[in-house]
Amino acid sequence: MGKQLNFNYIEGYVYKASTPTSVGTPIINGTTFTLESTDVVLLKFDMSTLYSVPNVCLSRFKLVTGNNLTGFGKIGYLNTTFSASTTYNTIPSKTQIYSETVQYPRVKTLWFTSDLFKTAEYGIYLTGLTGPFDTFGLHVLWDEYSTTPTLTGSNISKDNFSVTFKADSASAYKVTAIQNGKVIGTKTGTKVYGNTDNVVVTFLNSELSFNSLSEIVFNVEATHQSYPTNIFGDGLGVVYTGSISTSSAGGGGITYDTPTIVSLEPDNVNQNADNNITVSWVSTNQESYVLTIDNLTYSGTTQKSLVVPAKTLTSGAKTMTLKITKVLFGQTLTATKTVTFLAYATPNTPQLEDISIYNSATPTFRWSCPDAYTSYHFKISNSNGVEVLNTNEVVSSATSYTSTYALANNSTYTIAVRVKNQFGLWSAWDTKTITTAFVVPNKPNVNIYATNKNSIVINFNITYNAEFEKAEIWRKSPRSEWIRIAYNLDNNFTYEDEFLGSGTHYYKVRAIGTTGGIIESDVVNASISISNFNFANCDNLTQSIEFIGDPIVRVQEIRQIVTTIYAGCVAPKPEIGEVKYKIATCSFTVEASEYDTFMDIFDSSEVILYRDCRGEKIYGKVTSNVTKTPITNSLYSIGFTFTEVNFIEKDMYQGSGNVAVVFFDGAYQFDGTVTFNGEGE
Repeated sequence: MGKQLNFNYIEGYVYKASTPTSVGTPIINGTTFTLESTDVVLLKFDMSTLYSVPNVCLSRFKLVTGNNLTGFGKIGYLNTTFSASTTYNTIPSKTQIYSETVQYPRVKTLWFTSDLFKTAEYGIYLTGLTGPFDTFGLHVLWDEYSTTPTLTGSNISKDNFSVTFKADSASAYKVTAIQNGKVIGTKTGTKVYGNTDNVVVTFLNSELSFNSLSEIVFNVEATHQSYPTNIFGDGLGVVYTGSISTSSAGGGGITYDTPTIVSLEPDNVNQNADNNITVSWVSTNQESYVLTIDNLTYSGTTQKSLVVPAKTLTSGAKTMTLKITKVLFGQTLTATKTVTFLAYATPNTPQLEDISIYNSATPTFRWSCPDAYTSYHFKISNSNGVEVLNTNEVVSSATSYTSTYALANNSTYTIAVRVKNQFGLWSAWDTKTITTAFVVPNKPNVNIYATNKNSIVINFNITYNAEFEKAEIWRKSPRSEWIRIAYNLDNNFTYEDEFLGSGTHYYKVRAIGTTGGIIESDVVNASISISNFNFANCDNLTQSIEFIGDPIVRVQEIRQIVTTIYAGCVAPKPEIGEVKYKIATCSFTVEASEYDTFMDIFDSSEVILYRDCRGEKIYGKVTSNVTKTPITNSLYSIGFTFTEVNFIEKDMYQGSGNVAVVFFDGAYQFDGTVTFNGEGE
């Protein structure tokens, strides 16, 4: 696209070189005027219409006088404001454009950039011209092109930036990279005029002086200039302009190598914290890191692994967070990743309380442990190293244990405790030597005998002294540990134990002093033999029935068994829960009258006691229909299922004359709201 402008003069003055302080003689375009060789001509033109033109143009100045041909001399433009009303004491400051000898008398073609047109006061000065003139003016000619460059590369961390554009008619170019209004790189070059190939200008990453993470604009300016070959010819001025930014090229501004975390281990993999735990990660563009686990913090620079020392982490679920950073032009770039894993470890050793002397024969021992646990194991050994109490594993998170074994007075014992966590790992034992020192009452004397109604009577007396407070009766059967069956008793007492199965039963009486001292009687025993088999109403043992013969009773013991694979174990570990009970399937022959009596017990009892000659004893409930099959007119065969309930014999008698119990959902709990008859003296 070609453009052309012609400018008439606005003002013109002739200055006599011999009198530079005088006001110049004005000259009028179209009016003949004469210049002498010593005169200086100052002309000013209106250039405001050039404010929107391209970067370069070609221009020429004319002075015409009929058919005369004369030379221009030297041509330039003013640096200062030109004013017709100003008296110039000297010729105004000027910039000389051409100083060589003018070759073309009538026409001179000049090339300007837009900066010259837009930033100065303009005028022409001519010297060394003679002759009469009647026309002068300024003629400007250029060709304007626009281009849309393309951009390759947008990562300021590593990319080279290549700007591609077409400028067929250009012979020179300039590409400028600008960021935040500042030039951060410039490339100039030449090309063959008329070549239609793409021009590719590449800035190496290292050649751009980035100053932020904001976008970069690449301005393209490609030009060509030529001079005429005859005195009337026009020169050629060509300019190409265009710009491209990283935002318009990449759709979101420049990019850079941000930190990334590809993986972080261990991720959802159980770890044995008794050993060193290696933490590792894969990341890119990492300059520093911070790793947190629980309340632990690790930091560093470019390393990508570390070791958490053994025994540092406690058991349980762990959250681990890694944050890596990179600083670019003052801005901190980050990446974060969080994973979880399960740590398992041997629990810390529990610590027994700091007490060495106990004033009770059955003291309560306490301990503390910083780790969570699901079971504990407590032991007591005497001074000879003989183990006198061993709880084995107790499924409980309790922090105390009250001895069920009566310690001897003024004696030395070793106590020990350990705990097990949810991962099946036991801690080390904490052991401690203790002594006992307490005041004890007199030792009880005990006599027992079996009655003819399948019960045992315990009779004891304790010589009273001021140290005596109360007495207790403890029983041990062949398949049970010692349990307390009566308490809060006087020093002389008789108790009948009716809840017994066939076999030998052991008893002891414990005298308890006012200061907690305990002394026990010798262990005594008696045996009872259950004839045939019988059922009794536990609410009223006098309501019972005995059947002669050998019933068909099949007893099934139900236990809660769970197998668990713990972390660190190669095979599952079976665990027996607290649920243990029996189910008996009964079938036997009864007479008609016996059937009615049995059904009365069945209908009126919450809990029925079953006992037989083999030593089987079950507290239960008939949990099925009772089948009744006639055999003869007076005999029936009956059958039913009998399920054990949680009837607890411990602490049945409170010393008040009655056994106090209450029944809820098949289990007896004791709160004194219901009493059993026939207990006590």
